[in-house]
Amino acid sequence: MKFYIDEDLTPGLAQTAHLRGFDATSVRDRGREGQPDSAHFELCQNEERVLVTNNTKDFVGRCVEAGLHAGLISMPNHLTRVEQQALFDQVLEAIEAATAETGEATATYMLNRHVIVDDAGVSSMRSFRPHSVAPHASRHDRR
Repeated sequence: MKFYIDEDLTPGLAQTAHLRGFDATSVRDRGREGQPDSAHFELCQNEERVLVTNNTKDFVGRCVEAGLHAGLISMPNHLTRVEQQALFDQVLEAIEAATAETGEATATYMLNRHVIVDDAGVSSMRSFRPHSVAPHASRHDRR
């Protein structure tokens, strides 16, 4: 599973993902500050990256319209960098636990999924729509 950290969050979230063995990059790492949300979403679509943002309102509609996307993680707006990293680590732990329980690969588990995080941690993990792509046919499995 690969992550893309939006510019309103600390780029340190990429390091948090790396420590758990995940591929992650940020808007700052890519030098894409100030680009429109559509450009960030397009990058996520092209590179099959889960978007991590606190700018949820601008991305939920894009996810629904896309039909198939790598996933969206919505973080709270008012957190310090340290709090963001601690909550993101909890998110990664919750995803790992869910996939361990179901036996599903992390990349397929996040397909079309929206993880909503509040101050206490993961408050919701839901699908935008039921998975219509079989895991073996997923574009996430073609690497």
